Amino acid sequence: MFQRVDHVALVVADLDEAIGLYQEVFGVEFYMRETNEEQGYQVAAFMVGDGHVELLSPTRPDSVIAGFLEKRGPGIHHIALEVDNLEERLAQLKSDGFRLVNETPRRGTGESRIAFIHPKSLLGTLLELVELPERGT
Repeated sequence: MFQRVDHVALVVADLDEAIGLYQEVFGVEFYMRETNEEQGYQVAAFMVGDGHVELLSPTRPDSVIAGFLEKRGPGIHHIALEVDNLEERLAQLKSDGFRLVNETPRRGTGESRIAFIHPKSLLGTLLELVELPERGT
């Protein structure tokens, strides 16, 4: 079902401060930074092996990331696993009785397609399924 761990997402209050800290402490290079206006957050990512770590920061107070930060503070938001056929995986999970946050895929970072499995179905862990765009297209 899963191909690999695609990324781990961490919520931070100040993206620029967090980028500086990770660069200073770990010497990592950030390869991507973008803003998701629709969802109200910005993201920056650095590679770790063949996966990456994402830092998420809210851009407006009504975003899901802002709500998470207010309720729980900074920290791990979700783990993302790569899948080949997202629609098929979602249909199977729904058929198996899992509660889904997204029953249909939506646009993710870097032209990926994503959907989340509700943490109540996974012992409190928010899991994101990621279908990457075909390479070379």
